[in-house]
Amino acid sequence: MLGGIYKKIISLDQLNKLRRPLTDPPLRSLETLLESDLWADLSSRITGVRPNVQRKVSVMFGADVVESVRNLLGIDYIVRAHQLVMDGVEYFADRHLITVFSAPRYTGKNNTGATMLIAPDLSHTITYFGPA
Repeated sequence: MLGGIYKKIISLDQLNKLRRPLTDPPLRSLETLLESDLWADLSSRITGVRPNVQRKVSVMFGADVVESVRNLLGIDYIVRAHQLVMDGVEYFADRHLITVFSAPRYTGKNNTGATMLIAPDLSHTITYFGPA
């Protein structure tokens, strides 16, 4: 996922059915799905899903939502991007949600970038590239 969790997701098949590349979403419901995923952010200060008042679009979600979505979809963890994390990778919800941010020195900040390689057994390797 890019930003986070779409609040109305019901199955992985729902996401797999999205026709790619997607350049001009034809349906408002699809736009809502994409907008929600693109701009959703996690928060350790909340439970459930709340409006994202910082971005003024999409939602913020708590660790309980990560657990619910993992159970619903039958997955081990969720990997997302899009949100600046200073060390390149940040774990959330007992390591069941992983944010990977690959742009070092983003907008002049002294952050590290990272990439993540996921093996077939779902173990993963992180490669860091620094702000030096």
